[in-house]
Amino acid sequence: MARTPRTLATLAVALFVGFGSTLPAHAQGHRNANPNAPKLVVVIFKSSDKQLGPDAAEAVRSHIDGDVSYRSLWVVPKNDINVTLEASGYSTTDALSSADANLLSKQLRGDEYLEGQVTKTAAGYSIEAWLVLTRDAQLVQPLGTFEGNKLDAVADKVSRAYQDAHNKTFEAEKKCRSDDREGKTADALKEAESAIKAYPKSTWLRYCELAIAKEQKKPSVEVLKIVDDIRAADPKSKIALKEAVSLYDELSKGDEKDEKGYRKKKIEVLFALRDADPTNSSLIAQIGAELAATGQVDQALPVIEKAVTDNPGDINLVKLYFNLLGATKNTKKMASVGEEMVKMDTSAADQGFFDKMVAAYAADTNFAKALEWQSKATQKFPKVAANWLLRSQIEKKLGQAGPSMASLRRAYEVDPKAVENAHAQFAGAFKEAGQLDSALAEVHASQKAGEDKTMTGGMAVSIGDALRKAAEASKTADDWGKAYAVLSYADSIAPVAVRPQAKFLLGYAAYSLAAPLIQENQTKKSCEQAKRAAAYLLEAQINLPAGGAFAPDVTKTLLGAVAQYTPASDSHVKAFCK
Repeated sequence: MARTPRTLATLAVALFVGFGSTLPAHAQGHRNANPNAPKLVVVIFKSSDKQLGPDAAEAVRSHIDGDVSYRSLWVVPKNDINVTLEASGYSTTDALSSADANLLSKQLRGDEYLEGQVTKTAAGYSIEAWLVLTRDAQLVQPLGTFEGNKLDAVADKVSRAYQDAHNKTFEAEKKCRSDDREGKTADALKEAESAIKAYPKSTWLRYCELAIAKEQKKPSVEVLKIVDDIRAADPKSKIALKEAVSLYDELSKGDEKDEKGYRKKKIEVLFALRDADPTNSSLIAQIGAELAATGQVDQALPVIEKAVTDNPGDINLVKLYFNLLGATKNTKKMASVGEEMVKMDTSAADQGFFDKMVAAYAADTNFAKALEWQSKATQKFPKVAANWLLRSQIEKKLGQAGPSMASLRRAYEVDPKAVENAHAQFAGAFKEAGQLDSALAEVHASQKAGEDKTMTGGMAVSIGDALRKAAEASKTADDWGKAYAVLSYADSIAPVAVRPQAKFLLGYAAYSLAAPLIQENQTKKSCEQAKRAAAYLLEAQINLPAGGAFAPDVTKTLLGAVAQYTPASDSHVKAFCK
């Protein structure tokens, strides 16, 4: 509706100044109108034809004004309405929104107002009309849809429908409410029953019944009967639809298996309420949440997706969309929506949000982005040890051994109890960084702290194996000696799962120390060296078979080599140790 950029408050002020506590000029001189008579405002009808809307409203207004005695009803004339609209910058040819129509009626001291939708048809015209009590814009009484070949003839039908509804329900509704306020519940219900009998499609009297039923805390099934009657008369009744949602929700709590379909009905009503109130984004969010809660995530997603498009900038809808994308494992879209969501509202970046973003990127193996968001998590929540632990794991996956170790240390500093088998993990981090001495020190600390023996022993074997590889590369006795010492310790604490490996590695290291000693001692002829070589060779003979299951082919080869060196070793001991 075109209008100057003025607010509803401007309209209210203009109307108040224009009319104050006196009647409009028209009313003061209009056939000696009864000041105590109900006042009706007929607002401009909605139409795609700019002229048809006001013409139809005036036709209906004129028929009602001519059909009903001025002593029993005051119909606010078109001139008074237009003067008020123009004074506030409103168009006199465009239909008002429901909120503006209600405000206009209040300021014109109307008791009720009539709205409508008029269209041209192949046979003539069609008008859908509804009557609203000014005190509450939700108290709507549908009058029906009327057709005819001439606009005047259709307006006449609307006038008659209005009179039927007004005459049979207006005063009865006031009486019902009044009796209820005064505690005369029986009289109020009797008034409602009588009026409904006279006008079966009444919504107003059923609203009164509904209010009384709620005051008396009637069982939900009884209240629902009234609500269903209202919905039958007015499928778009927001009051009835909202009440039905609440009632079905309450009834569903006692029906865990939903054998009576209360949850399903609740969702159906929510969709009907959305159709009646399509701009209510919080309602759409509720529909999505309800669908998701009942496992209908795939059905919820398109509803919320459309709502996000139709309501740009609505952070609550975006948050729900983000969570639903996560529930449907649409991680790529979820991550994209999440990036935009925190730009809209930085407070949305809570701990749960970071967890979901990292998980989304990790699921798509985009660990660089996962680390980016996990780094933001540690920055915003530095005292959450779990954040540092996860950051350490991602850094490790990306091959960032140093940063991974630093993050693991931070987690331990924040909460030592949060880092399970901390020293064993530190050992692993040091090993990955190539700091084997530090890794071994952490293994000793892990054993002293009573951490998981399987993890500690396994790490000791892993460190020994790394030293064995280093010795193979350097081929120096010192490196083999260091490997042998660590492997001897590892063998003493190795868990069952890696014991064959520990035995094999220890036997291999012992053989690797024995062989060069025997070869060298052929010219050195040292008794001490002969005994050391024999001891290493014996240890190889003992441990290699025990570790044969780990590397059977290599073990077989090594045992063959041990057998070849044994005679020489024995002869050296006899010859050099007299």
